[in-house]
Amino acid sequence: MVRTEDFAESVTYTPSGGSGSAVKGHFEEYFQVVDPVDAGVVTTHPAFIGKTEDMSTAKKGDTITRSSVTYNVLRAEKDGMGNNGMITLILSRDAIHS
Repeated sequence: MVRTEDFAESVTYTPSGGSGSAVKGHFEEYFQVVDPVDAGVVTTHPAFIGKTEDMSTAKKGDTITRSSVTYNVLRAEKDGMGNNGMITLILSRDAIHS
């Protein structure tokens, strides 16, 4: 199990339509994402990796605020370990369109 306390920074996670709360995790400015539709296409997005239990309902449209910059969640990827595992939020600084 990864101990987020060992590498964590605090950010504000806000579910769409909800209230923000402080969560700890690891922020990556250039996380590589493989397009699931067109395998082989790689893009880079910011990402936040934290405990699933802290953001178990994370989904597109939620936000992460770090150092006064708000990032929109494009998608949430759980590691399959339930609430004891980790979750990666793929982020964008751009507005989310339906």
